[in-house]
Amino acid sequence: VRWFGTVGRSMFTLFAVMTTEGWVEVARHTCRTYPAMWVFFVLYIIFTNWSLLNLVTGIILDHLLKITYQDELEKVKEKELKHQRMVATLADLFLCTDSDNSETVDKDEFIAAMQDDSFVARLTELSIPVLEAQHLFDVLDIDGSGQITLPEFLDGFTRVAGVAKSKDLLQVHCDLTKHFRTLGKLLSTNTETWSAMLRLVRRQLAQQMRDIKAALPPRGLPPPSRKDPGGPSAGVPPPVPASREDP
Repeated sequence: VRWFGTVGRSMFTLFAVMTTEGWVEVARHTCRTYPAMWVFFVLYIIFTNWSLLNLVTGIILDHLLKITYQDELEKVKEKELKHQRMVATLADLFLCTDSDNSETVDKDEFIAAMQDDSFVARLTELSIPVLEAQHLFDVLDIDGSGQITLPEFLDGFTRVAGVAKSKDLLQVHCDLTKHFRTLGKLLSTNTETWSAMLRLVRRQLAQQMRDIKAALPPRGLPPPSRKDPGGPSAGVPPPVPASREDP
């Protein structure tokens, strides 16, 4: 009667049991009158705490993850739109810099453009630091042709946009380290290949020298006889002629 006298009191008691706050006292007093109620309390706590609350928590977390994903997607779209606007503005600046309509910009045209206040102002709006004109031209001239094409102009200015961050410098360091390691592996591989080829050539030369030595006659032996094989033996001395005087 203390906890289950009315419907409202029973609902409040079950809510308190669901929060596991003092449920042992409620269960023990109830089991004194109804011993089989321990089964109900155990199953009720298992369902409400381990199943229902976990389900509610999962739904809330899923909703938060969706909101976070939408925010990230919006940031990516905004960044892409900003990049597209930057590329369009840089393409317009390139056309303004190309005074002779040759679809390339040489150093004189670039220096003249860097001295234009409107050109510099538009670069500043794009968060592109204005460096020394000649040095910036040398940086953007990737192929060293003395002229800047539109792809080089766009790629160079989009790379120098903004301030270099620590992670960007770290990425450059890691890229250089990877390239040096790759170059070292290539050099070591080529060195091993050339060493193997030299060892093979040495073995072939040694085998040819052994074949030549085997074909030559041994030292200290007389050359073979040129007489007819059917004649007298080479080792038999010639007969002594008889004397003309009588004994």
